[in-house]
Amino acid sequence: MRGRLAARGSRLAAAVIAGLLVAGCGDDVIGVVMVELPFVDGRDAAGLDLADSTDPALAVDPETGDLVLAWVAGDGGRWDLFLSRSADAGRSWSDPVRVNDVDGDIRPHGEGGPRLVAAPGVLALFWSNRIVVEGRRFDASDMRFARSTDGGVTWTPAISLQDDTVGVEPRGHTFHGAAWGGESDLVVAWIDGRERDARQAARAEAGVDGEHAEHDPHAGDGTIYFARSTDLGATWEAENHRLAPGTCPCCRIGMARGPDGELHAAWRKHFPDGSRDIATLPVTTGAGEPVRVAHDRWGYPGCPHTGPGIAVDGEGRTHVAWFTGREGGAGIYYARADGNGAFGEPLALLSRETYPVSHADIALLPDGRAVVAHNAGEDGAPVVVVETVGADGRTAARTVVPGSGGADRPQLLALDDRTLAVVWTDETEGFSRVRMSRLEWRK
Repeated sequence: MRGRLAARGSRLAAAVIAGLLVAGCGDDVIGVVMVELPFVDGRDAAGLDLADSTDPALAVDPETGDLVLAWVAGDGGRWDLFLSRSADAGRSWSDPVRVNDVDGDIRPHGEGGPRLVAAPGVLALFWSNRIVVEGRRFDASDMRFARSTDGGVTWTPAISLQDDTVGVEPRGHTFHGAAWGGESDLVVAWIDGRERDARQAARAEAGVDGEHAEHDPHAGDGTIYFARSTDLGATWEAENHRLAPGTCPCCRIGMARGPDGELHAAWRKHFPDGSRDIATLPVTTGAGEPVRVAHDRWGYPGCPHTGPGIAVDGEGRTHVAWFTGREGGAGIYYARADGNGAFGEPLALLSRETYPVSHADIALLPDGRAVVAHNAGEDGAPVVVVETVGADGRTAARTVVPGSGGADRPQLLALDDRTLAVVWTDETEGFSRVRMSRLEWRK
């Protein structure tokens, strides 16, 4: 069947059941199944001897309902991007296909990991590569893109989507979010280094050395730019669009589509008062000023590498989950906007005096409940925790996913009205491995 990769045999068949949860399980979650992903063990992906798998991304094919997984695999020296799909919610998987046509054209980068978008008839992948620039503290990167129109069997040669490529030194274009805008729109937004580099060049020309530049707390701020296609990635608009300046330079952008097709972005903004708090804004219209989700007033002398999760419900209300490290209230928080876009008081899902940097993502159930996944265990150890927030936005039930110790950057995806998948990178035993579980909710 066209658009369907051939499924593997019995050695990749049944998922491994971790068991129905009893202790530590919220009443809403009635079961968790650990999904076996043998192809991410690094020994047989496209015949390469790969030691690690990391940076997973999930999507559901809107035409077939198949679960699609992309991930990065490599041996520490070379990294490539792979994709597989499952027609039975992870019980069996297709043979992995390498996406990038240029060898090693990706790097594992946590917050800058690949973004997978599934639209009718098209799978799209966005990723950043690594460009070493002599004399620079941080590597540069291109915003790379490839698409498949046959379900992931074949991929177009990758192209770069940033428009600042002629006559300039390579810059940073990463920490991106991407989404399908409905109909034929694809949008990817990233944190861009062109304005930061221009400021640094101006300071150098004025004789201000790097040491003095460090005293400007906003010297390293990034700017959000985005690229747009109106034909599902067949072509792209020639010029990038500027969305928002003053961004924390290495926290990923979350993006979600509303019921009207408008795309909404969430990111960590570096506010004039020095706070690194979460903000949201419509992407394609760019209407108004960024809305501050909560006044955490988290002052941090650097970039914490932890962006927000965002989802928009059928009534157009924005839901956001995030980590803050503010003193006296560090932890994972959730907030929901009303119909006018104003956010209510945040709900603390985990709050401590201090807490290690953690990561959160969010998905919605049709009955109004929100589901937040994060890797903040009660004792500070990284483990996947799933919080079900009631339709009132004020109550939550907690479930710890078995076998998820060492988890980093979990991502959530709704498979149907009562089943979600959560995927993460397991950072234990000196290796990184992509892991996945399927969670079933009580209706």
